[in-house]
Amino acid sequence: MKKATTLLASLALASFASAGVTAPSGKGKVVVTPEAPCPSVLTYSYLEAGWIHLDQDAGQELNGAYLDASYEVAPKILLDGSVTLFEDNVEQYTIGVGTYYAVCNNFHLTGRTGYSRQNSNGGDIDEWYIAPGFRAQFGCHLELWGKVYLNIGEDEEKLSYGIGTTYHFCPHTGLTAGYAWSEDGWQVQTGFRYSF
Repeated sequence: MKKATTLLASLALASFASAGVTAPSGKGKVVVTPEAPCPSVLTYSYLEAGWIHLDQDAGQELNGAYLDASYEVAPKILLDGSVTLFEDNVEQYTIGVGTYYAVCNNFHLTGRTGYSRQNSNGGDIDEWYIAPGFRAQFGCHLELWGKVYLNIGEDEEKLSYGIGTTYHFCPHTGLTAGYAWSEDGWQVQTGFRYSF
């Protein structure tokens, strides 16, 4: 009988622990322990590298690699830049500054502006860009984001749109995927992110 009582008490303690509830106190009360909140994964200091595919309506398809960097130099002020190297000697560089507004811990409005340059066999293209967007965290690991890009060149202005996700499987590391499109074509990319 004593062994059965001990076994039942052990099972009860295990069930309380798995449910986030402490064992009954000596006064017959059960104390509920709240679960710890998920840490925010919406950081703005990171390095990201990966693969990118570009498909333009003119019939040009390019594969390449990219490197993105972002650093929060002061609260809500960040510097960022990217290098994208495609096949056929096509290169693209961007540098910019951005900010964000935390509507709540899990949802941020973002804004970036900067300069981009594309070098290719057909000549160089210089543009300024403005990119408002958002970042949202779902659960403890998943992030979704979206952006609208306004690119301003010497002769024209054009809009493009981007959506993507990052799965943060560790506090500082994650896998990313994104898709962007415009009237000129579309691109898809996937990569690895390290946050610090």
